[in-house]
Amino acid sequence: MTDAMFGSENEHWVCPNDRQLALRAKLHTGWSFHTFQSERERKAQTLEKRELDLIMSVIHRAEQLEIIEQHRIGRLVERLENMRRSAVGNGLSQCLLCGEVFGLLSSPSVLCLDCCMKVCTKCGIETAGSQKRAQWLCKICSERREVWKRSGAWFYKALPKHIRPIKDSILDNRKQVIERREQLPVARSAPISYTWAQSCIFKKLLFPSSTKNLPNLDFSTVFFVYS
Repeated sequence: MTDAMFGSENEHWVCPNDRQLALRAKLHTGWSFHTFQSERERKAQTLEKRELDLIMSVIHRAEQLEIIEQHRIGRLVERLENMRRSAVGNGLSQCLLCGEVFGLLSSPSVLCLDCCMKVCTKCGIETAGSQKRAQWLCKICSERREVWKRSGAWFYKALPKHIRPIKDSILDNRKQVIERREQLPVARSAPISYTWAQSCIFKKLLFPSSTKNLPNLDFSTVFFVYS
């Protein structure tokens, strides 16, 4: 009991002075400090390499899972944006999604609960509400609710960080452009010395007696210029 209160011979607990007590009270670090360990012993209590590798592997796996989650949310957002871009109607006299004109002979229109736009019954989804009458959502608003539910945006009140996928068509077009550039022959400009060296060699071959003052050139010069 006395060892627990005052410490044993190997572990001495020293009560600090008033100034240290006030400082440690502001730092929320306790009312006494341990003095039986030296600075070298405290530095020796570092993590081993195996423990550091284990911690880093856990952090790396968590980062990979975070990236996978961002890609998953990005695919949901991309699907919602594609639905918005594919809408062709005005939502007033036409169906917002398919563009069908409303009238006596066409399908009846329903009003979306969220965006207050008119859609046909084929492009609308009936939801069960607290009211007795049926409530409708357009497919865009229904998909938006699904994105908020599956991405956790309902909790954060905003879409979390996400990575939208790059369209395969854009990648294919870029690959085709790169392949076409690689297939095109590289135009090389003929050096200035090409025609001069060629004329000198031809003159030596045709008129050997009148070309004594010309420099001594052989066919290797022409081959070098061609390459």
